[in-house]
Amino acid sequence: MPKSMPKIIPVLLCGGAGERLGLTPPKQFQNLISDRPMIEETAARCIGEHFTDPIIITHIDYKNHIKNLNINSLETLYETERKNTAPAIAMAINYVGMNYPYHPLLFLPCDHDISDHALFQKMIISADPNHLTVFGKRPTHAETNYGYIDSALSGTVIKFHEKPNEKTAKEYLQSKNMFWNMGIFYGLPDVFKIAIALHAPDINTQSISFDKAVMENVDNAVMVEYHGSWKDIGF
Repeated sequence: MPKSMPKIIPVLLCGGAGERLGLTPPKQFQNLISDRPMIEETAARCIGEHFTDPIIITHIDYKNHIKNLNINSLETLYETERKNTAPAIAMAINYVGMNYPYHPLLFLPCDHDISDHALFQKMIISADPNHLTVFGKRPTHAETNYGYIDSALSGTVIKFHEKPNEKTAKEYLQSKNMFWNMGIFYGLPDVFKIAIALHAPDINTQSISFDKAVMENVDNAVMVEYHGSWKDIGF
């Protein structure tokens, strides 16, 4: 293991079909919050001394869209089937494990609105890649379209919760321990590999989210709070 921590590798998860918004191409390639596509906005959050160029994971159908992006990528990995985030993340872990085994991985959905890039990077850099880490935003209202994280003050994840009904969302809003689940994952390749081996050894054959396949089953995840503004576009 190197004496100093190698740079973080951002992994842009952008293979979804965007069925909820019904856009063509899907939202990750649309200019929804600025004059550039959402995937470019996501990549821009991780430009700096602590990060490498990103790895892009997408579906083969979007190959032409990827070619037109203004992103310098470390690699682009293409899926031939859509099986949700778990197999996509496993693909990236295998690739990075073979080629950049000591670099922390940061998995990023490409449909978030996060304007404060400096604060976002500060949050990521503060996390320990030796732990399987998720990131949470303290609720500002009773949102029923986000998943929630029950986290102790120490940062230990107690439990992941699915999207609540309105009554439960109001209860979560009053709790000091409940956070919106930002759907961002961080850790060293071996940290992810161990969790997958224990909880989802057949991950590549499943059509399932990484939350359900792995995160909801681990007992050693930690959460870091994000203090800036955040929104999931087109949940």
